This record gives sequence, C-alpha cells and structure tokens, in this order.
Amino acid sequence: MNRRMILHAAVAITIIIVGIGLSVFIVKTKPEVKKRRPEAYLPVVETLKIKTGRNRIVVDGYGDVRPLHKVDVIPQVSGKLTYVSPQMVKGGTFNKGDLLMRIDQRDYRLALMLSEAKLEDAKSTLLQTEELSKQARKEWYMTHTKEPPPLVAKEPQLEAARAALKAAQAGLDKAGLDLERTEIRADFSGMVINESVDKGQYVAPGKILATLYETSCAEIPVPLEKEALGWIDVPGFTSDKGSPALVIADIAGIKTIWKGHVVRAEGMIDPKTRMVKVVVRVERPFSHKPPLSFGLFVKVLIQGHVLKRSALVPRSALHKDVVWLFQDGKLRFRRVKVARTVGDKVIISSGLKDGDNVIITHLDVVTDGMAVRVYKRV
Repeated sequence: MNRRMILHAAVAITIIIVGIGLSVFIVKTKPEVKKRRPEAYLPVVETLKIKTGRNRIVVDGYGDVRPLHKVDVIPQVSGKLTYVSPQMVKGGTFNKGDLLMRIDQRDYRLALMLSEAKLEDAKSTLLQTEELSKQARKEWYMTHTKEPPPLVAKEPQLEAARAALKAAQAGLDKAGLDLERTEIRADFSGMVINESVDKGQYVAPGKILATLYETSCAEIPVPLEKEALGWIDVPGFTSDKGSPALVIADIAGIKTIWKGHVVRAEGMIDPKTRMVKVVVRVERPFSHKPPLSFGLFVKVLIQGHVLKRSALVPRSALHKDVVWLFQDGKLRFRRVKVARTVGDKVIISSGLKDGDNVIITHLDVVTDGMAVRVYKRV
C-alpha cells in the first residue's frame, strides 16, 4: 500500500516537472512583439471633379391655369328662346361664329317692316316738301329780287322733313340691330363653363344665361420672388421678349408637358408675400389629350439666362456660401458665389475652376486643413 502511494506521488511529481519545463521553453522561444503606434483615423470622403461650362438658370414656380377670356352671355333683347345649341351644356365646346341661341324673331321682323315703311314715308314727305319749297321760291322771284323769307321758302318744313327722315333711318337701323341681336353667336372658340338656359324659356336683357371660356390659349400666373426676375425675360418689365417656359401637370396619372412663354408681369408686388406674379401663356391648351384644363394647379419651369463658365454641384455639397475641396490629402474651405438653386443642384457662378475636387460627403465636424482620404470605388 505504501509502495503504491509512493509510485503515484512519483508520477505526479514527474508530470509537474515536465509541465514547468515546457512552460519555460515556450516563454524563452516565443517571438518578440515589436511596439508601434496605432494609425490615426482619417475620415473617408467622396469627391466630384468640377468641369465648368454653360448652365441655364431655370426659375420654377406654381400656379393655377385660367382662361385668357371669360365672357357672360347676356341677351340684349327680350323674347322666348326658339333655339338652343346642343353644345350649350357644361363642358360643351363651340367654334367662333357658331349659333348658340335664337330668340323668337317674329316681333322683330314686323318691327323691321314697320320701320322700312316709315322710312319710305319720310322720304316721300321730304320729296314733297322740297318740291313745294322750289315752287314757293319760283313764285317769289316772279315779283321779288331778294331772297325769300324762311317761312315763304318753307325752310322749317324742309328741316322737319329732313329730321323725320333721319329718325326713320335710325328707327330702321335699330330694328335691324334688334333683329340681329335675336341670334347669339360665339365671338371666339371656347367652352361652356356654366349655363342656365333651355328652349322655350323667356329671357330679358341683363340676365346672365351662360358663362363661356376661350380655349385658344391659357394663362398661368406664377408668383416669384423679386430676385428671380433678374434671371428671366419679362416683356414690359425686364425686356421686350418673354422667356420660354414648360408647364407640367399630372392628369389622370399621366405627366404631360406643354410649351409656353412669359407674356407679362401683373405689375403689382403682393404687399404680404413681397412676390410678383409673372404670367405664362400656353397656346392651344386643348390641342391634345388630356388637355390643360382650366383650374389645374401646375408646375412651371421658366428657362432663364445662360451662365458661362459656371459649375453645377449637388445641393448637399454647399455649406451656406462655402464648399469643401480635397487638395493634397487635406480638406480645404472655398467660398463661392451661388447663382441659383435648381432642384437638388446648385449653380455656382464663381469660386470654382476646372479640375477642382469638391467633397460631396457630409461630415459632422470639419476644420480647414484637416486630413482626409478619398473613397475609391472598386
């Protein structure tokens, strides 16, 4: 029993001695670790190489489409309507010269015939009076050498006959005009926006029967800040000829674009918003489907002046009036002059040159001259 315990103790001691020896050997033979400073962290940025050139200023705005002309149909004579055009319904269209309504003409035709008869009677009366005046003058000169008195020469009667003839002619013209006014025709091609009329209805002067919009062209008043007017041509305001424009609308899920041009400014600056309304006109707004309907709220892009040797950079690259440049491994501040913001882009008129590398990455903390490295796409 004692011999077995001695044997076990000897084995354990041997194992311990071998383990200690291996540990010492490993420690003495391990490679020496060289100490070095950790690399400094450099922010990674993405850059855009600048290429200057011609960039057009685009002034954008929004406005409602309205007709060039809006007319209320009001009869000038009274009577019963004997004809109403099938197009005299809301949304109905018509062409210039089309007959829209007709008032009963019978009374007006009779009045015209009566006026014609009165005119013939007045002509006859004047002719008789002229003959009587000639006869009276002839008899007067048989016994006298001087001019006859006005009463003898029947001058008052002649003046009265001439006045009666003029009145009869005016009566005839009035009767003809009244008869002409029984037919209401379109002065332009357009569309019926509102109507309250039907065949057989009695109408009287002064009552509005319908409202018509002209469809040959449409106008969009676009409120703009005063500074924007310096970039575009506005007839009568900044130039003689207006800038071209694009009108964009989304109708029934379809994005449609119409060409237009600036025709004028409404002149008065809004005292509340300090903005000026520039009017853009579109010819033939109903020429294709879907049409540029009145009342639509649309976006307008006015094509302004062209800037030479200007640069176009992302809006995110601009920090107030400063951009960040990458130069020789450093971030450098560069002050620039901004001409106009167009969507998510900014047009820089001065401060950048060809070959400049503009940093377009957002950094939370930056200093002029800080070291950065450029992200390279694989």
